[in-house]
Amino acid sequence: MKKLSFHIIGSNMYDSYKEEKKVKLILHFIHLIRIKKKHSGDYY
Repeated sequence: MKKLSFHIIGSNMYDSYKEEKKVKLILHFIHLIRIKKKHSGDYY
């Protein structure tokens, strides 16, 4: 029983870690796109 609850806690932590990484990746891409738009805006 203890093992099972520990496994659930571990997978929950892993899921939230994955979600956090996903969010950070998305934010990183948004940041890159913003920078690109800013730079391309300077050329026109």
